[in-house]
Parts: sequence; structure tokens; C-alpha cells
Amino acid sequence: TEPGSSGSGLFRADTGQLYGQLFGGPSFCGVEPDGLFDCYGSFAVTFPRIKNLLLKGGSDDKSEQNDSCAKARIVKTGGFPGRIVKVLDEDWYKISIKPGQTVDIGLLFNNADGDIDFQFFEDCKGAPIFTEDSTFDNIEITATNNANKAAFLIWRAYLANDTRNSYDMTISFP
Repeated sequence: TEPGSSGSGLFRADTGQLYGQLFGGPSFCGVEPDGLFDCYGSFAVTFPRIKNLLLKGGSDDKSEQNDSCAKARIVKTGGFPGRIVKVLDEDWYKISIKPGQTVDIGLLFNNADGDIDFQFFEDCKGAPIFTEDSTFDNIEITATNNANKAAFLIWRAYLANDTRNSYDMTISFP
């Protein structure tokens, strides 16, 4: 350890899970460990104190509060840069499309920062009609309203892993 490394993780070798975090201590690189020690705290004790910072912390985007199907943000065509999705704070959107109309929806993000997945719904009561759960950096979807009346297309962007990621969304009628 070195000065400034406090808070670094202690991971279990068998599961890879975070077990504790460095609290402090006098040891440093390049010295034999005789008589020097480091202090670690249990992450199970620390987590309840910091979970709101980890799970809901940080800024959010201009679309909030769109955290459920009932609160889906109505959008039109255009660009929506800087969208933010968190592990317990998914994003819901909807757009009205005419009969026979097609809409293109694109999400651009870095999957290494958190795997964003995507689901389409016909309404808030049903199961998803389509799910995109790849590990690519981009999601591009084309959907067509095959009904004989106008309808809302509803979608959900959510985090499949990690705690937070940002994305840019574009919506267009080709």
C-alpha cells in the first residue's frame, strides 16, 4: 500500500467479491512487512452507510422522474445527449407513432462503464415485446406500428450490471 490508497478494495480470491476496504496503516511499497500493518474495514459494515451514494448518488439527467412505465417521459424526434441510468433508477420513454409509421431509436454508450439493456412494451401492463441485452456499445432499434391506429411505443433503458452509466439517445422517423 501507499499513501492515498485508503478505500481500496480487499477482494475474496474464491468469489471475487468485495470483502473490505483499506482504512489505513503505516506500510508502504518497498519495505519489508515486519512490524508494519494495514487496517481493513468490513464492507458489510460500510455498505449500509454509503449505499445511497453508490446506488443513487451522482447527478441525473433532464428526463427525471421517468423511473417507471407510468412515469415514462413522452419524447419526440431528436437527440437526447447525456442521459444517465443507474442500477435502481431505470429510464422509461414513450413516443406516439401513426399506423404504419416506423421509428428508429439509438443509444450510444460505453458498455465497459455498465451494460445498458433495452426493452419495448405495448403497454404498461404487459411483458416486454422485445429485449436487446447484448454487450455491445450501441443499441439501434427500428420499430413499426403495424396496428391500424396510432399507438404509443414504450421503452425502458436499464442497467444490467454496474451502478451507473451515461448514454446518448437519438430518435427519428426515417
